[in-house]
Amino acid sequence: MVMAMHRIWRSPSTWFVIAAVLMIALGLFTAASRGDSALDIQIHDTYFVIVHTHLVAATAFFCLGCGVVYWTFSRVLHRPLNNGLGLLHTICTFIGLLGVYFPLHAVGLIRAPRRYYEYTEFTPMGGAGGIVNLNLTVTGFAVVFLIGQAVLILNIGRTLVKRPNT
Repeated sequence: MVMAMHRIWRSPSTWFVIAAVLMIALGLFTAASRGDSALDIQIHDTYFVIVHTHLVAATAFFCLGCGVVYWTFSRVLHRPLNNGLGLLHTICTFIGLLGVYFPLHAVGLIRAPRRYYEYTEFTPMGGAGGIVNLNLTVTGFAVVFLIGQAVLILNIGRTLVKRPNT
C-alpha cells in the first residue's frame, strides 16, 4: 500500500491533475473579483477578461491532456514515460503557464484595451513602458513553457525508440 502511494505521487499524470485543479481554483479566485459591477465596467474589453477565461479553461484542459498522455503511455501502451523527465515537464509547464497568465492579469487591471495595436496614444497607461516590460516577462515564461513541451517530446521519442521490457 505504501509503495503504491509512493508511485502515485511520483507520477506526472497525478501532478498534472493536481495542476489542473489548482488552475481551476485560481480561475475561480479571479472570478470572485469579477462579481463587482463597478470593477466589471472598468475591466470590460480588457486583457483581464481574456486572461481569466484562458486561465480557467485552456490551462486546465491542457494540464489534463498532458496527464492523459502520461496515463496512456503507462496503462494502454505499457511503455511508461520517464518519471524524472515527466516531473521536469510538469514543473516547466505549471510555472510557465502561471508566469504567462498572472502578469497579464496586471495588464488587464491597468485597463489595457484588447484591440489596440499600439499603446503610444493611450494616455491612461502613460505610454507603453509598463506593458512592454510585462510582455517581456510573459515572453520569458512562455519560453519556459516551451522548454517543458520540448521535454515531453524528448520523453516520448526516448520511450518509443527504447526497446520495451517484456
